[in-house]
Amino acid sequence: MRKILLAFDGKNFPKGAFDFVKQLNDQHKISLVGVLLPSMASMGYVSFETDEGVAYVPTPMEEDEAAIEKAITNFKEQCSKNGIEYRPHAKGATDVLKELQKESRFADMLIIGNEDFYKELGDGSINTYMHDVLHHAECPVLLVPDKFTFPENVIFAYDGSQSAVFAIKQFIYLLPEFTQLPCQVVFASREKKGIPDIPYLEELISRHFSKPSFSALQIDRNKNFTSWIDKKENTILVIGSFSRSNLSEMFRKSMATEIISESKLPIFIAHK
Repeated sequence: MRKILLAFDGKNFPKGAFDFVKQLNDQHKISLVGVLLPSMASMGYVSFETDEGVAYVPTPMEEDEAAIEKAITNFKEQCSKNGIEYRPHAKGATDVLKELQKESRFADMLIIGNEDFYKELGDGSINTYMHDVLHHAECPVLLVPDKFTFPENVIFAYDGSQSAVFAIKQFIYLLPEFTQLPCQVVFASREKKGIPDIPYLEELISRHFSKPSFSALQIDRNKNFTSWIDKKENTILVIGSFSRSNLSEMFRKSMATEIISESKLPIFIAHK
């Protein structure tokens, strides 16, 4: 039985992420830990400009106990209604990131509703907390939009790096139910060249997926990976951490701001 974290702040219950959890549980029973983080309204924060944008620093305030109890009750009711084994963990406002990092250390996977997670901090793009969680999480993270179609296809974004292969293996091990789906491995480059280590990659993927496909996607100034992936429907995207390849350079600029913010696809992210 997989131990899965569902992280959300007290003001924004992630309906899409919870729906994904329900469908996972319907296929194979899971143990769900609801990590209830303090809402921004009850936490307070100060902001300041950095080279990478606006940074937000939480400042402890007295938590609204009634709001916490309401959020916990809602989580319990939703789990009981859908036959999900659960445990709620309510966190204080002193060090949200550190607490969530510790939770992730002892979990198989962390699921976040990327449209709802501290959305008061964002302007439609990835906010500071989300960026930090993706960087510091000690287990794979699954980002789920509010409205989505449960995956019927899998796309692995491959850049030839160790992290990309690690993400592929983590996805296979943690979500074996998806190995029954059609699978496409995509290598993106601004130059015409072959897929790195393709014999090894084919051997790995073919042990788990029946009919995987492999393709090299050429990218130019007027067309990037984001526009390509946006045309895919009923798909889950799998990516590793960022390295200095062409694909990863595009992810640095567009994945955080465009795919996570605008795409309606679930995104599985894993890094060592």
